[in-house]
This record gives sequence, structure tokens and C-alpha cells, in this order.
Amino acid sequence: MVFLGVNFLFAGKGGEIIESENRTLALAPDFRPQNVFNGNISDDTESFLADHIFGRSMAIGFYNRLKDRASFATYEDSLAIQSGAKDALAGEKVSDEELAKMAEELRRQREAEIKAAETTAIPNVKPKSTKDIDSFDDWLGISINGEDYYYFSKDGILATASVLNRVANCLPKDGHVVFTMVPQSVAGNRYVAEPGKGGFVSTSEELVDAATNTKVRAVNSAEILGKGIEHGEYVYFRSDMHWTPYGTWLVYSEMLKMAGQKPAAWEDFNIQVEEPFLGTYYRDGPTLYMEQNPDRLDLVTPKFNVSWRRIDGVDSYHEIPLLDFDAMYNDRYTVYLGGPAGPWTYAACDNGIDRRALVICDSFGLGFVPQVLANYGQVHYLDCRYYDYWTVGYTVKEMIEHYNISDVYVVIGDLHAYDNEYILYQLSSQLGDQ
Repeated sequence: MVFLGVNFLFAGKGGEIIESENRTLALAPDFRPQNVFNGNISDDTESFLADHIFGRSMAIGFYNRLKDRASFATYEDSLAIQSGAKDALAGEKVSDEELAKMAEELRRQREAEIKAAETTAIPNVKPKSTKDIDSFDDWLGISINGEDYYYFSKDGILATASVLNRVANCLPKDGHVVFTMVPQSVAGNRYVAEPGKGGFVSTSEELVDAATNTKVRAVNSAEILGKGIEHGEYVYFRSDMHWTPYGTWLVYSEMLKMAGQKPAAWEDFNIQVEEPFLGTYYRDGPTLYMEQNPDRLDLVTPKFNVSWRRIDGVDSYHEIPLLDFDAMYNDRYTVYLGGPAGPWTYAACDNGIDRRALVICDSFGLGFVPQVLANYGQVHYLDCRYYDYWTVGYTVKEMIEHYNISDVYVVIGDLHAYDNEYILYQLSSQLGDQ
């Protein structure tokens, strides 16, 4: 009866075109039981609630609590994995006493690292947050001009932080993990449309920074892109869900600093411009406004030779183009690397640099990868959704060791950043560190 009632609430809604936001309103999600418990409605529900429900924040908060109860992994699961409970993601029960001990150990480790931070701090970079984890609110998220836009649960953020700690533990002593969560363009363009600019604010990154070890840093993309919007810069597409390559560069610049690297200037890249560009919002719900105000797509590549390789077997690969000009006209953002794919790809760069990086990302990382090539001799790309152990022949942890990866950049859109399916299940279960 509960699911019938929820379906009734959502029935017949969505799909209308909203000119003010240059897009089509989200379609109603399918709340049949099998879709709730296998996670299929996650993305659709948050989009739909943001578009249609009065009292949006309360509704999304209720849904997130429901999703957390039905999901594959929680903060407790991730703590269990850290302590050696190998089957926690499969549902192994861990006692409250054991969880309390694990949480206390995590806090003790963090306190010791905070005391030693002066010896591991990156010069000229803002130090990590030392705020007490318990002092954070239970729900953190994005607000636009002081109005709540959407939330993430504290448990989900902490679970993500614990997985990032495990990634950092795979790296050499001088390695770094730099994490960012990128709001979709629907949020950014809502801020663009606001008559006043009172802040494009995200509060989850400070918790990630406070909860992780000294090798892990979190960069606040919303803050960086919001300042770009306030300065009139072109940081989000109007007709596509992604950030523009220039918006990507703004965040890339801060992320590289957090890894102790000097970012390349915008003019240090080759930039080929494609106009007009009309993205997937236009493809799925064309409007006259978008047609009359098309986007521009900057194709960014380094000024040196790159051999881009896709692994097709154990220690074997074939070469693919860095820019795939066969990408569909109505999905041209996928010109970068041919779009999200797997199981593992990497670039060998002719730039004389020895240090190597791994970018763990969803589609928001596609435009980031060609830029980070400027700082590393090899850059590896992993979209966890398409990783295939049987093809690659190594776990993710073993791949990091096999290729001598020094730094890891985690560039994730808001729908995947703290989602149990992407980092907490897919990446966590693929690390192979237990």
C-alpha cells in the first residue's frame, strides 16, 4: 500500500518544458518495490523532487533516509570493511560494540594525524579541516542564495570518506587523494538565473576533509564555480548537464594545488572551439531558448604528444583517440575520450614527467583528464561502473601498485558522489585491499 500511495503522489507528473531553466522537467520515478531496493530510482527521484515537490528539502531528506535503509553499504559497512570484515558489503552483521570500537579507532587515527599535520602540510595550501566530526549536522548539501537545494546524509558522506582513506592507503608516502563533488548544471544555472548572488554553497566537503587522513583533501567545486558565475564566467553549459571545460579548469587548478602540483594555465593548452553546441538537455527536451542561445564546446588538449590506450587484456592494450570526433552530434561532450567507458584506459605522455596519476570519475571527469595530463607522465582513467577485473587481471589496488600511481583525483558528479552504488559499493568492492 505504501508504494501504491507513493506512485499515486507522483503519477502523471514530469516531462513539461520549463523555459526559465532551459530544460525539460524530470519525469516521475517508478516506485515499484523492485526499483526501490535495487537502486534504479536513485537519480530519477532526486531530480523529480527538486523539480516538483513543495517542501523539497523535507521530501528529499525523507527519500534519502529510505534509500539509506535499502542500500548496499552504509558508514557502518565501510567501517567494518576497514577493520577486516571482508563480507560487510554482502550484509554481514557487525555488533554495535564492534562498530563503536572501529569508530573510536578511526577518530584516534585522525587525532594523531591532526597533531602531525605540520609535518605533512602542503606549502601555500589551506590546511585540512580539524573540525570534530560529531559537530557536523546529520544532513549536509547544496544551497542557492540561502535556500536549500538538496541534501546528503552524514552517514553517506562519512562512508565515502572512509573509502577515500582506503584509496590513500594504496599510495606511496608522498601520494595524495584529491576529491571533489560537482553539482550538475541544473543547479549552477539556477544560480545564474538568480537576480542576486548570495552564494552557491556546498557543506559536505568540509566533513570529507575533516574525516579523512592527511593524504586526502576535498575541493569545493560549488564554491569555485559559484565565484565564476558571480564574475560572469562561462562555467556551466545551458543545454547539457555538465560543466564547461573552462569551469573544469577552474576546479582542476585548485585540485592540483592540493596535490602539491603547479596547475597549467588555460593558455598552456591547445583549444579548439566547436560552435554551436547543443547538449543532451536540448536533445531530450528542445526549447526555442536553447536553440537561440546555443553553447560553445572547447576541446582542450595538451601541447605535447599523447598515446591514449584502452586495456583489452592482462598487460595488453590498443590505442584510441584522446578526442573521439565520431561522438554523436547531440552528445558532443563525449568527444572527450569517447565518453564514459572501461574497463581501464590511460595516457602515456611525451612530456618528460615521471609522476603518475589516476582519475576516478564519472562523466564529469571526461573534460578533466586532458587537463591533468599537463602535470603527469601517465594519467589513468577509471569509471567504476565499467571496471572489469577479468579483463584487466588486477584489482584497483593492484593496478595502482602495478603502474606506480602517485596521486589520485576523484571527480564525481553530485548524483554519484555519496551514492552507495558508485563509490561505496562499486569502488569499495573493487579496491581489493582486504
